[in-house]
Amino acid sequence: MNLVKVQCTWTKTFDMAGVAVKDGYSVSASEAQAGKTKDHGIHVGTMANGDKYYVHFQSTGMVKPDHSGTSSGTWTFEGGTGKLKGLTGKGTYKGTNNADGTGGAEVEGEYSVPK
Repeated sequence: MNLVKVQCTWTKTFDMAGVAVKDGYSVSASEAQAGKTKDHGIHVGTMANGDKYYVHFQSTGMVKPDHSGTSSGTWTFEGGTGKLKGLTGKGTYKGTNNADGTGGAEVEGEYSVPK
C-alpha cells in the first residue's frame, strides 16, 4: 500500500470557462499485488487566474519491478471555485509511469459549468 502526492503540469494546455489551466497536484492511495495495481485519489488543479477545480479518480494497472507501468481509469469533476463553481463532468485516462519517477497521462472527457 502506498500513499503518494505528485505535482502535475500540463504539456498540452486547455481552457475551461475561458481560462487556461496552469498546474496542480494529485494525492492517491495505491495497492499493488503480484504486479497489479488499484489506485484512487484526488487531483486539485489551478487555473491561470487562481481558480481551482477538484477531481476524483480511480484506476487499475500493472507495475514492473523497476516501478514502471501503465494504468487506466475514470475521473469525475467534484466542483471548483470562481468561474468553475458548480463544475461537473467526467471522463477516462490512460497513464504511464517510468522507472525514473516521471510519467504522463492522456485524458479525455467532458465538462459543464453553470452560466
